[in-house]
Amino acid sequence: MEKHRDYSDAIAMVAFTLMGIGVVMVYSSKADWDFQFTSYRLLLYAFAVLIVFIFSAVPYQWFSMPERGEIKGRIQEAVELGSSKFLAFLRGVLRCLALPSFMLATLALLVLIFAGFGKSVNNSMRWVEFGPVKFQPSEMAKYCVIFFLCWFAVKHSQVLKRCSIIKPKNSLDLPYKGPRGLNFLVLLSIAFIVPAAYILLVIVNDFGTGAFMCLIAAMILFLGGLPLWMLSGGIIAGVPLLSVFVWLRPYRVKRILAFLNENEQYKDINYQQNQSLAAIYNGGFFGEGLGRGICKRGAVPEAETDFIFSVVCEELGLLGALLVIALFVVLLILGLKAAKQCREPFGRLLAFTISAAFTIQAFMNILVVLKMLPNKGIPLPFISAGGTSLFISCMGIGILMNIARQSSRRLDEDY
Repeated sequence: MEKHRDYSDAIAMVAFTLMGIGVVMVYSSKADWDFQFTSYRLLLYAFAVLIVFIFSAVPYQWFSMPERGEIKGRIQEAVELGSSKFLAFLRGVLRCLALPSFMLATLALLVLIFAGFGKSVNNSMRWVEFGPVKFQPSEMAKYCVIFFLCWFAVKHSQVLKRCSIIKPKNSLDLPYKGPRGLNFLVLLSIAFIVPAAYILLVIVNDFGTGAFMCLIAAMILFLGGLPLWMLSGGIIAGVPLLSVFVWLRPYRVKRILAFLNENEQYKDINYQQNQSLAAIYNGGFFGEGLGRGICKRGAVPEAETDFIFSVVCEELGLLGALLVIALFVVLLILGLKAAKQCREPFGRLLAFTISAAFTIQAFMNILVVLKMLPNKGIPLPFISAGGTSLFISCMGIGILMNIARQSSRRLDEDY
């Protein structure tokens, strides 16, 4: 009997390939790296690989809310049976990670805003800094929203009936245990959760991440069964709110006007994207070679972070750029295959969302580099320099691997 394919190793291989490209490109974009920089980057990537394997071993069910009474039952069982059931008790508690993680990320953002721990860079207070350690709460918030909304969508609507692309191979119709349709309380929760996360991110000037999260949230809720007319109504209602937040910050208005106009008065604002286009043009088809581009000489500001794709295009040429794009497409396809094998609604939706999130973020970054979107500080997953983004992306890969591995094993057991 032929076994069902386990896509976890292929997913890991694609992710590590992207990380390897990131290592080379970050080093190549820096003209003055030293031993300290080298040691720091190597330690960063080693820890990122460790995160992948840790989260690939963590059951993805831990990122969903348990059924009503499950935690209480596990606690009672642990009390009755003593320490021999402590791990079962701990497992039951850890399964309750979705909502608390969302709350902790929200708390981190509030601390960042109101308690004075934030570090402002380029008009954006996105980092919390404690001595030598700093992290970006908005990166954590992305996955907290994904976990919470995937559970929320599965719990409160019909399960993935409208998305045939991730329907299980065995065409098994999974039973739906939640209430039929979306009642008023559920709609009220949706109306509060998504705008609350978006407003917090906009307040800390992380407008790009806020827009990305709203896009992911809309996708999750649509796949979970939210009617298209209701989703469209929410988007239309959110346009005035979006306009208000844009006009509250003059530099946001200038960025949009600069994106729409090539006038001399916006030359400084468009400088980074214009230099990026020059670097891409300079790379041609085969590239200038590693370390030989104008990015290394500082022509593209912050080239190692949000504009690392311009370094790829200049030094590796169109071939290198197409390789990076192809790897993200392959990652999406593997994630969809893993989702299609998964019988559990939460795991299926989570695998689809994580895979789509990587691809959407990558293409948003590439479109900014190509000056097809306004410049909004969205990193290229696995490749851009930045510890928080790398670690959170590796966490997502680990979870995706776990879904793929569990799904394959369960299908093999059933046949």
